[in-house]
Amino acid sequence: MTSAAADPSWWADWPKFAPGWLAFLIGLWTLFDKWRTRRHRLALGPDDDALRARLATLRGLFKEIQEEPKREEWFKAEGRRDLGEALHDLSWRRTDRELFSHVSKAALSWTGARIHAPGAQSPFVWLGEVTPEDRAEEAREQEEFRKQREAAQQGLAAIQAALKRMSHLERHTVGRP
Repeated sequence: MTSAAADPSWWADWPKFAPGWLAFLIGLWTLFDKWRTRRHRLALGPDDDALRARLATLRGLFKEIQEEPKREEWFKAEGRRDLGEALHDLSWRRTDRELFSHVSKAALSWTGARIHAPGAQSPFVWLGEVTPEDRAEEAREQEEFRKQREAAQQGLAAIQAALKRMSHLERHTVGRP
């Protein structure tokens, strides 16, 4: 028995077992890859294309706010009225914490920009008489516009991070570039 263990003939037998071990390792790798792909698919959520479209729309709207701050009526238009709530609802369908965080921040930034939108401009501004109340109102509006731009800047950063995370998850899931 001890002479069989010291016998170098096992070198001649290893090629018989190599395919079995190789198949076992390939099977383990396949199971791991399937588990990882499923996890990424769940992290993206069921309607990732809808989320990407909403984020692209919001990015364009934030860029418009960056160029020229908007008043309250602009936010009440049909496509913009419920955008923050819809984006927030879409964020709850994600299981990836990082993606959820970025999408939620973008939705909150949209709400912040909407909150800081001043009302309609007074029709008496163009008459030429400027009172101290008008100057105070103008200063308050400029402060609100500054806060609105800050919210838009934060929203753009959150959208960029969310799109980057979505691309990362999609690359691992469906192989998009």
